[in-house]
Amino acid sequence: MGKRSGIIAGLLVTISLAGLLVYLQPWKQPPATTQSTVRIDIPFPAIDFAPFYVAKNKGWLEEALGASGARPDYLPPFQSIPVTYESLATDRVDLVMSSEVPPIIYKSSGLDVNILWLSCTLKSEVIVPRGSPVGGIRDLKGKKVGTLIGSDSHSWLIRNLARVGISKNEVDFINLSPPDAKAAFNTSAIEAWATFPPFSTQELVDGTAKVIAGVDAPIQVVLVGRGAFYREHKQLSNGVIRALEQAKQWIIRNPAEAQAIVAKETNLPLKVVEAAWPQLVWSASLDEDMLEIMQSDADFLKSQGLIRNAVNVRKDLIPQADK
Repeated sequence: MGKRSGIIAGLLVTISLAGLLVYLQPWKQPPATTQSTVRIDIPFPAIDFAPFYVAKNKGWLEEALGASGARPDYLPPFQSIPVTYESLATDRVDLVMSSEVPPIIYKSSGLDVNILWLSCTLKSEVIVPRGSPVGGIRDLKGKKVGTLIGSDSHSWLIRNLARVGISKNEVDFINLSPPDAKAAFNTSAIEAWATFPPFSTQELVDGTAKVIAGVDAPIQVVLVGRGAFYREHKQLSNGVIRALEQAKQWIIRNPAEAQAIVAKETNLPLKVVEAAWPQLVWSASLDEDMLEIMQSDADFLKSQGLIRNAVNVRKDLIPQADK
């Protein structure tokens, strides 16, 4: 693959899909008057979705929605950011857990989504094989780097490269989902992997990788709602938010039990979850400081040409009634 083909192909797929969704505007369907289920999804298993796993395990989502005569419908992981957001646009899912960059990208393309709640913050990492001569971010120039195009890890790596004077076109980005990236990393098909816990953690615990220096990449993990669903079913949306917040506060008080639940739900070794846990900041919330950080990320995406239209996070992504 050429130096630029990986990133260009990934971005073209994302932009083309988003443009098609805007043209079709499937979210402009007649509103439903009642809804007996709330369809909830995660794109792939990850420890930063711990409040979802705990709320599901404890039955708190059922309890919160049951008060309104509804129940949760847990959809299987889509394993893809584009498929996840296509499913929001085509009314196949109501709420998803996500990092913050994808909703900014899809909002820029006209998709009707809202950021409703914040789970935690963590940091993306760039790992290389343990014996690799790559020691810092400058050494990534000309290398094949696997990442999920359109993700926070992708955008933050571009941001860190720009900081040291390296263009995104000087790195060969390979668009890979976490499972595919793991296989590529372990077979040396890629020379580095920009990802986040627990995927980076698993390689570090197994002793197959090391973290390169010089990367600062904070990620915000959020609950994203289909805009029409939130507007038409605020009581159900707020019920899910209450259950997730209840789980988040329980996690802070009961970290060991929470780690055991997450390990079971994600099918990850407990030692991997335990090793990654200190990187998760559960005290973070969707406050003004956090909105400033998100706006900075949106502005960077626009400045790099990764999104076509500017996004005002407060105005465009945060529901008006909740400001």
